[in-house]
Amino acid sequence: MSLNSYKALAVSAISLLTLAGSAQATLFSFASDDDSNAFTFRGTASTGTEFMIRNARDPLQNLVTLKIDDNNLSGPTVALDVGFLASFTVAYQGSVGFAGLQTHAYSVTGSFSFVDRTTGGALLTGTIGAGTPAGMTILGTGTTWGSAGSIFGSDSAANVAGAVQWTATPALVTLAANQGFNLANYGIVGGQGSTLPDDFSFTLTALAAATGGTVPINAQTRLPSASWLSEGSFSGTALTGIPTPGAAGLMGLASLIALSRRRRS
Repeated sequence: MSLNSYKALAVSAISLLTLAGSAQATLFSFASDDDSNAFTFRGTASTGTEFMIRNARDPLQNLVTLKIDDNNLSGPTVALDVGFLASFTVAYQGSVGFAGLQTHAYSVTGSFSFVDRTTGGALLTGTIGAGTPAGMTILGTGTTWGSAGSIFGSDSAANVAGAVQWTATPALVTLAANQGFNLANYGIVGGQGSTLPDDFSFTLTALAAATGGTVPINAQTRLPSASWLSEGSFSGTALTGIPTPGAAGLMGLASLIALSRRRRS
């Protein structure tokens, strides 16, 4: 083996070893006013000890622009027009009072997805585990919600990898590729979910009863007693592993380099 060939192999080995330990944060977001003619969320009145939150927009008609960024590095922002779905189950956990107001806290489980605008097929999904729920907070009084709140989840808060689980499908990779973007450069691998620390947050604004006015809540259960609507913007972070060679492949390459050195000596 020539000296130049050996150097090329050595460089390849170093590159592969670097990739093997690398991970790249990926940022997702959309703005609540992407569709100015529809609300983002629709909530139900409580039934028993829970209530539900769904998407208020038709995912095939009222689209959002999902933006994908490489954690503020030099790559351009990917912008994809997609549908949005949400399905959350919410339960009351407690309230804290101050200055005549109350912050109401709820646990949230379920999932949300960004889907293909034509087929409705899932592109990117965030799942919240039942054992490690996300949170929801709304400022209000003992009998009403105010007009703003948030829904949020974090692996680091729960100290559990996978409390927030992202899954990207090959269809997302293809959709971005059709627009000239390689999502591997953004830390996204189609068909693989991330098991590293992830998070997400939805704002809730212009929150009001479906019939207008503030949302009434039960004074004892603190659960909504009427259906409601809300605008919502979104951002989330996924630390998704970049494809890496297996340990056996790295060992094989190292052996090849060592053999070439012995032959030259």
